[in-house]
Amino acid sequence: MEKISGALLRYYRMQQNLSQEGLCKGICVVSYLSKIEQGKVDASEDILQALFARLQIHYHGDARFLSEMKQLFASFWEALDFNEPLEEHALKIRAHEKELLYSPLVIEYRLFQIYDKIMRIEETESSEVLLHSLQEIKVYENYMDELQLYRYHLLYDHYPDAQIRLHHVRLAGYYRKTAEQEIALGMAYINMGDYIEACEYLQKAYAMASEDGDAKRMITAAILIGNCYSCQNVEGQLKYYQKAEHLARQLKDTNTLKELAYNIGSTYLEWKQYDLAKEKLLFSKDLEEDRLGKVLIAHKLALLYIEIDEAQEGKHYIEMMEEALDEKMPLIYHKMLTFIKLRYRENYLDDPNYYQVLMDIYEQDTHTYFGYRLFHSRYLLEVYTHQRRYKEAYLLLQEIQNHNFPKKHGI
Repeated sequence: MEKISGALLRYYRMQQNLSQEGLCKGICVVSYLSKIEQGKVDASEDILQALFARLQIHYHGDARFLSEMKQLFASFWEALDFNEPLEEHALKIRAHEKELLYSPLVIEYRLFQIYDKIMRIEETESSEVLLHSLQEIKVYENYMDELQLYRYHLLYDHYPDAQIRLHHVRLAGYYRKTAEQEIALGMAYINMGDYIEACEYLQKAYAMASEDGDAKRMITAAILIGNCYSCQNVEGQLKYYQKAEHLARQLKDTNTLKELAYNIGSTYLEWKQYDLAKEKLLFSKDLEEDRLGKVLIAHKLALLYIEIDEAQEGKHYIEMMEEALDEKMPLIYHKMLTFIKLRYRENYLDDPNYYQVLMDIYEQDTHTYFGYRLFHSRYLLEVYTHQRRYKEAYLLLQEIQNHNFPKKHGI
């Protein structure tokens, strides 16, 4: 018997508020049940089935069924690791949910279930789903093998708290070093504002993905390195984005081309190269389907059009942003909408509400929303300068410049 069978007995016994004596009466002695639950003995199939039956659970331990399902899981994880289509494998696994939840493969199914959910929902909902799911699966942590522990800790790549995310992604690397894990480390450092450290891991990820022939993760790593350089080095940013664009065109990956256009357009907007920004952002808008993506593109386009004195056209994108926003999205996106609306008013630089909403954005969680804070800091600096608050402007500039940005580039 695998240890997980005893863990399942204990888990469902406690869920039903049943004592060990109440569960095993007439089947085995309490001390023997205790050893089963601790994984210290190999109970016979008859005893296991009798114990599960008392919990009104049909335990699925059939060797043929387990062998078939192991092959399905292997196919799903392989497809996930190599960025291949997953739905065909996922459908077959989902069809056996009831059996898998009461089988030695419960951990494998629980891990699959979380990955499957995260990939099928919008980004703004993933944190809530993940928090709940991690609580459910944590009870099985002590029974996981090394590969399962790698996948479990890597799930924290989606965790909202950057420090907790970084801790678990590092632990994932203890069990298995992959391009995906290095990318997750890079992302964690980006969210914490440490771009030098992020670049180190992302360059490792690019090299590992290249060795594996994994073009999609090469693209991801190159885009993220470009994001790091975009803060201070447009030349470096464009170099990496062009690498990613070349690969994306070869793969005919329109989603990546859309993401690249948004990133490049946003950077051109920051550097006041408005014609180039407009071309890229409009290209990205025409391909975007995700609600959060629409919010972010509309945010940039609304800013762009007021900068080029086409406020009437810009108001169209304010409406687009309002339509795409929903109450489930984090508060910062609603603050970004308020910021845009106030900026379209006359004398906005003297409006205390405009200053306050910029402060609200800038004071958001440093680790989770660092990129948004950095982008909006230029508008906060504009307020300080207009109002001759030079000391505050100087301190803000110092705070921005104290973050680590890469100065050299070269994959």
